Amino acid sequence: MRVVITQIAATSHLCLTAPIGWALKAAGHDVVVATQPDLLNAVNNTGLTGVAVGKEARLAERMANLQPEETIHGTEYDITETRPHVLTYEYTRDTLAALASPLSLDLMVDDTMYDDLVAFCRHWKPDLVVWDSVTFSGPVAATVCGAAHVRTTCGLDHWARMRELFLRLRKDRPGAGDEDPVRDWVAAKLAKYGCDYDESVILGHATLDSVPSWLRYPTESAHLPMRYVAHNNPGAFPSWLSESIPDRPRVCLTMGVSLEEVWRTGATFALKDLYEAIVDLNVEVIVLSEPPFGDSVTAIPDNIKFAGFVPNNFLLKSCAAIIHHGGWGTTATAILNGVPQIIIPHSVYDAHQLAEGVATRGAGVHLPPDQVSAASLRRELQRVLEEQTFARSAAEIRQDMLSMPTPHDIVKDLDDLVSRHRQATPMR
Repeated sequence: MRVVITQIAATSHLCLTAPIGWALKAAGHDVVVATQPDLLNAVNNTGLTGVAVGKEARLAERMANLQPEETIHGTEYDITETRPHVLTYEYTRDTLAALASPLSLDLMVDDTMYDDLVAFCRHWKPDLVVWDSVTFSGPVAATVCGAAHVRTTCGLDHWARMRELFLRLRKDRPGAGDEDPVRDWVAAKLAKYGCDYDESVILGHATLDSVPSWLRYPTESAHLPMRYVAHNNPGAFPSWLSESIPDRPRVCLTMGVSLEEVWRTGATFALKDLYEAIVDLNVEVIVLSEPPFGDSVTAIPDNIKFAGFVPNNFLLKSCAAIIHHGGWGTTATAILNGVPQIIIPHSVYDAHQLAEGVATRGAGVHLPPDQVSAASLRRELQRVLEEQTFARSAAEIRQDMLSMPTPHDIVKDLDDLVSRHRQATPMR
């Protein structure tokens, strides 16, 4: 069958979708990754075939030039909100309305991507569209050409959780009628291409979810659990990683790629706190970035190595702990390798909830940025390294993840889904 994978121009999202692309391709299917032009080089580096749709996203540049009130981050609405007293009918309705608008989803995917992807799908006629959960041009194009479509998550599925909560609250809301800002948003996009509203556009015919069951929010939508497979940007296996066996615990520190590539924000704590925290500890800290420039270089302790880019999945196999920002890719790679985590979460999306979930399972520490100091970082690092319960819990949740179906296993489910869809919906 023919498969289109589509997503926004964010490398971290590509790292999550590439493994299902490989699995489909290895099973003999034709796979194309349709994305904004600024991600094509990264797509090519995965070994998959890319096609440019829409104009360049330039997400980091555009986000840096926008005022807070021009994005959803400048509003009072948060899709990751879970406090019951906040989640009123009005709040859930208005949060979804803010997301389905130029403040959020239309900021990441503009009309040119919709037009180009629809045109490509009309021409190529895919049987299946796999779409990143914030890239709604995917299900729209799939509906226009009659293809089956499934979405992929990039963390906890707050969109499905909030959508289902809104519909439940609306039933008990006098005077609410059938108001639905997401339906109206989707209907307008479909109408542009001559199609009627289709509810499946909102949550897909199914969702490929790499979040383990103990961390996942229960939703009513069809979820296909799929084991997270670590994929990093292409990079050489460094000689020092294979040659050196550290005689002291090795700790990885990374802030991922999304903070800089999309959000233009830096680390969630100051490097000087790290320097002071570990200067006299018997540890080796590998920092996955280039060394800082200027006078601060002389203050770098001898037990810190700025390694630039190193494939994290391989580095973590030699690590006793990891300190990071709470992105799903980094969190999942640490889980996959059974490495205890110190998560200092950034404020974007659900990092704080991932941190709390890992901490609740005993596999790491949730250290909020406003509580970070040299003393607290040192204390928590020593705890994670010295208390064996962290390592045992990390090993347990690793086994949970390894028990999930692999992308290879999921291909059969996708074949079946496409077959059922063909019987119910003739191709346009």
